[in-house]
Amino acid sequence: MLEAKTRLSQLVALAEDGEPVVIARAGRPAAMLVKYDPQPRQLGLLKGQFNMKASFHEDTLEAEFYGTEDASPPA
Repeated sequence: MLEAKTRLSQLVALAEDGEPVVIARAGRPAAMLVKYDPQPRQLGLLKGQFNMKASFHEDTLEAEFYGTEDASPPA
């Protein structure tokens, strides 16, 4: 573990090149340093899984702006 702390930048460079680095503590593998490979986000993953009334946003706006769902705008 001490060696890994001392050589961290070198170990990260190895991982960036695609070589996995195993870090041991007291001679036993404790962690693996690998290249970070972000996965692209999938938008719309839950599309079609939820149903709500068409006026959902309008009712919510009225409630948040005027304080209650049945409140109306001031005249």
